[in-house]
Amino acid sequence: IHRNELLLLTEKEYPKNKTDYGEITLIKKGQVGNDAANETLSGVTFKLYKFVGTKSEDGKIVAFTTENYTDVEDATGSQWKQIKKTSTAAGDNTGTEIGKNGLLTTGSKDGDLGQITVSGLSKGYYCFVEQGVGDNKAFITDQTPHYFEVKGKTSQEITVADDGTVTEKATADANLELTVTDPRPDVEKKVKDRVPAENGAEYVEASDYSVGDEIPYKITVKVPQALLNAKVEDASKFVFEVKDTPEHLEDKNVKAIGSDGKEVTDGVTITPDNGYNAKGGKGFTASFTQAALKALVGEEGDTFTITYTATLLKGADMTVDGNKNTINLKYSNKIDADGKINPGTSSEIEDGAVVYTFSIHVEKRGEKKDGDPLPGVKFNVYKEVAAGTEGAVQGSTIGITGDDKDNWFVKVVIDDTKTDDTKYDLVTSPNGKAQVDGLANGTYYLVETATVNGYNLLSGPVKVTIQVSYKKSWTVKNDYVDGKLVHQKETEDEEYFGGKPGAPGNGYILTTIINRKGFNLPTTGGFGTLLFSGIGVLLVVAGVGVLLSLKKKNRA
Repeated sequence: IHRNELLLLTEKEYPKNKTDYGEITLIKKGQVGNDAANETLSGVTFKLYKFVGTKSEDGKIVAFTTENYTDVEDATGSQWKQIKKTSTAAGDNTGTEIGKNGLLTTGSKDGDLGQITVSGLSKGYYCFVEQGVGDNKAFITDQTPHYFEVKGKTSQEITVADDGTVTEKATADANLELTVTDPRPDVEKKVKDRVPAENGAEYVEASDYSVGDEIPYKITVKVPQALLNAKVEDASKFVFEVKDTPEHLEDKNVKAIGSDGKEVTDGVTITPDNGYNAKGGKGFTASFTQAALKALVGEEGDTFTITYTATLLKGADMTVDGNKNTINLKYSNKIDADGKINPGTSSEIEDGAVVYTFSIHVEKRGEKKDGDPLPGVKFNVYKEVAAGTEGAVQGSTIGITGDDKDNWFVKVVIDDTKTDDTKYDLVTSPNGKAQVDGLANGTYYLVETATVNGYNLLSGPVKVTIQVSYKKSWTVKNDYVDGKLVHQKETEDEEYFGGKPGAPGNGYILTTIINRKGFNLPTTGGFGTLLFSGIGVLLVVAGVGVLLSLKKKNRA
């Protein structure tokens, strides 16, 4: 009788000799940095292997490596063999398939979400080895073997040291649940709020600035321990780099700041862009060695920051699109069963922040709101700033009265291609219009310096307040775009400057300024002054002559 037939007869005739089979459930979780592993991952694939080598007298086995396993059923000489089917009395791999070609995939439905359950396993040592993360492309494929032992009807989680020492972990269970995590890094980009609200965050997803402002940014990076602990045989193949791509912004003063608040330079390479991109921005790339990452996050940490400033450039976008500053993190995404970084593969995560800027539109009219447009009228534009700002003057010195007279203001450059004082001139066009672009929310004054002949200069500065509404933070959702994890903003939180989709509000303030006709007093020191002075002298002389004549008559 064939051996397998004999075994089946024996189990039937003598139930006490029946082979017991074990069952195990793998639960797949996702972990960001050192955070709790609370994301359930479906579509992750594994292979299951069984130890088929010889256990030593002292209870040691051979740990799974990249070189001592086989996926071929009839192969010999390997210590670990892939299990593609359940076990029966006829032996391993003789029952039903446990996955297509032995590839096990974590479930995507309620009840088996993120899980794999395998039953019908004979006694022995096993390990799950991850093959791929499926659509969870931001997570690192970590092929570290996850060991367990089937003891009959029960299974128990174990570890196997490099020297083959087997150590039991969880208590043996009829259906052992083995939780396995995949790590990933993360990146977050924020801009310093120009005017933080009371009890508001210092750094936000969006703020407003003026052209020429130096804008502080902060990038927060999380690094998983798996990348810090992985073996790196070729440092040039270890990938961890941050690429900043701004729009209408120029980055500078880039620094990598560790968890202790100190700058780290060893192993950190900051490379500015060679030129301006298609959106008029100039960014940088920061690359890090594994040693630099360890220095940045510290012994038990997972986070460091990159700080820099960016200048908002002329031509900045003044619509609801704003001026985006996108950050992209690229990193090695596979660790093999030997704990080594697998070169040549990487994943990416993207985040960003937005800077808005606005404008003042001026319409200059004669006599009334819908009167004739007045061309060639000149203004200087002043914006309110903090006391102590370089070049600032008090409001009273430029004719401001009321509550703002003691506040401080600087003159706005209108044309930065000029080097003399005409660079400050805002001049109305033939249709009586003018605009000054690239202004933050705030208080401004227009001081008229020249008007059309026959019209009076304004008696004082014109106050204009820009207060365009927008959100400073959004609800964030993760979405994969072309394989890249993007921290996208929810559509209901998009910005419309107080409007709505398809009908956004304006990113500018329109003010109509009226000049009236009338008699203009001559400018001090001009020809008119001399003329009126001469007339005055003549009148005085004539008056003296009349008085002298009257005296002579009285004497007579």
